[in-house]
Amino acid sequence: MNKIKIFFGFLLVISVAACTDWVDPSIPYSDFETGTYLRTLARTADVNFFNLDNAKFSVTVEAVDAEDGKTVREVEVFVKRRRGNSLSPEAKVATVPASAFQPHSIILRDIHPASGSKYPAATIEITIPQALQAMNMTKADINGGDFFEFRLSLTTTSGRVFSSENLSGDVQGGQYYASPFFYRVPVVCPSSLQGEYVATTTGTSTDPCCPGSTTVTGTIVTLTKTAPGAASYNISDWSAGLYVEWYGVPYNLPATHPRLVGVITDACGVISGSFDEPFQTRVTVTGSVNPATGVITYTWKNGYDDEATVVLTPK
Repeated sequence: MNKIKIFFGFLLVISVAACTDWVDPSIPYSDFETGTYLRTLARTADVNFFNLDNAKFSVTVEAVDAEDGKTVREVEVFVKRRRGNSLSPEAKVATVPASAFQPHSIILRDIHPASGSKYPAATIEITIPQALQAMNMTKADINGGDFFEFRLSLTTTSGRVFSSENLSGDVQGGQYYASPFFYRVPVVCPSSLQGEYVATTTGTSTDPCCPGSTTVTGTIVTLTKTAPGAASYNISDWSAGLYVEWYGVPYNLPATHPRLVGVITDACGVISGSFDEPFQTRVTVTGSVNPATGVITYTWKNGYDDEATVVLTPK
C-alpha cells in the first residue's frame, strides 16, 4: 500500500510539472552544476558589405537562471574578424549592464509581443564602425566573404563567468537552451544588377575584315538573374554589339546568336565570366561595378586575341 501511495504521489508531481510553462534551469556547464545562460531570441543574419557605415550586429537574449534572471551583473561583448582560417586578435567592444535586462513586455513588444516569459531580456546592438574601432581597423580591412565573430561573456553577481568557453553542447546548440554566447556574422554582397543597360564598346579584332579600333554605342544589353537570389546573370550580348558590327555581314552573325549570350558573376562588385563564343573559342570577361552609379565596366578577350572594353550604363 505504501508503494502504491508513493507511485500515485509521483504521478501527481509529474502532472503538476507538466502544467507549468517553464522549468528552473539546471545548467550543464562544464565547470558548474547550475548557472546563468542567455537564451537567443533574435539575431542579425548578415552584414551588407556595401553599407558597413550603417550596418550593425544585433542580438536579443533573455537571462535565465534559478532567480528569474536576477543574478546578472553584466555582459561583456567581444569581437574579432575571420578571413578563411585567419583570425584577428579578439577585442572588447562593449559592456552591457544588468539594468539593460527588462521584462519581455518592454524589450520584445516587436519580436514576441505575446510572450509570457518571466525572464528579463535585452537587445545588444554593436554598430560595425564600433566593432572596427575596437579592433583598430577601418572599412578597408573588410572584404566580402569575411566574418565578424561576436562573443558574449556573462558575469554573475557572485562573480562567476559564463561564456562560449565553458558551456556544454546542450547549452550551446540545444533547441531549448539556444545559448551559444557566440555569433558568427557573414559579410555579404547583395547583388541586384538585373535590368537593361546602354552599352559603349571599344575593341580591336585580329581578323582582316575588321582592322583597327572600333567603337559601338547604343546597344541595349539585358542582364537577368540565373536564379532568384543568385549573384550570377545571363547577359544578352557579352560583346555589347561589337561582334555584330564586325561579323554580322560577312559571317551572317545575328544579334540573337546563342553564343553571344553568356553568364557573368558579381562577386562583391568584381565581374567575371568564361563561355563559348561563335567561332569556337572561349571568351573571358573581367571587370567591376561602380557601387555609386551602378555602371558596369568590363573587358573581354577571345581565343583569337580579339578584345574590347565595355561600359554598361543603367538605362
